[in-house]
Amino acid sequence: MERDCEQEYRQTEALWKEASCWEELVELSRRFIRGELRFTPGHLAPLCDESRPLVSGFLKLHDFGIITINSQPESYEICQITSGQWSTGQQRPYLECVVPSRHPSISMGKLNNIIERLFDDPDLMVAVWSHHYKYPTAARSRQGVAPKLAPGEHITDLEKSVHTFRFNGPREHHIVTRYKEAPTRAELEDAAWELSTTWGSFADTQNLEYLQDDPFVVVYCSNDEYARIFDDVRPVQITIAARPWSAGIDLQDRLLAYCDQAGMSRCFAEE
Repeated sequence: MERDCEQEYRQTEALWKEASCWEELVELSRRFIRGELRFTPGHLAPLCDESRPLVSGFLKLHDFGIITINSQPESYEICQITSGQWSTGQQRPYLECVVPSRHPSISMGKLNNIIERLFDDPDLMVAVWSHHYKYPTAARSRQGVAPKLAPGEHITDLEKSVHTFRFNGPREHHIVTRYKEAPTRAELEDAAWELSTTWGSFADTQNLEYLQDDPFVVVYCSNDEYARIFDDVRPVQITIAARPWSAGIDLQDRLLAYCDQAGMSRCFAEE
């Protein structure tokens, strides 16, 4: 069984390596989201069950050429665990995706408009950085908000705006999953929350070098053809998370709305 899984993974990995353009990467990602492929080179298991309600939104984002690479839905659950204790688990949604900045079917100006709309949204924390350009070396940020870092290469003002590293969250890690336990359900309300999962701090600008080590976290196995795709499309990563708890925010729908408002075309939609 283990050997069969490894063989299946290698076959899937080969499909990604053989991709010759962004459109083919979009289609491979769609196949994974639908369950037609059980792996991607960056995700060594099928799509998580908790993400299944988000599949429709993921696929609609792919119609714009946006590849979703990581996410978490909003949730709140109270249950009794095996020890007899009562537990509450709560999640804030987050979404990570990658989109080309240079592609004949994607307007860089409209992409910049989407990014600005995301940063103007008071419900969201947003981080944006380039997977093409390298940034100047910077000391650790000591401000409460991460500094903007513009790519060091000479590019147009519009491209500079799209590829500038920006983050509007706090320096501290943003908690996206938390839980608490108590002997009885009645005692849960007053129990203290415990940290479970954080949405990484992007305020430490030295993290950028780590984030850019692998220019596309869906594909860990770079080769010449893969590198050419990224040189051609110069992708940008957009990462968003909800600020409030239990606000009923669907991040996929929110991003889709901003794509429509910016006038983006669904040029990658399936026929």
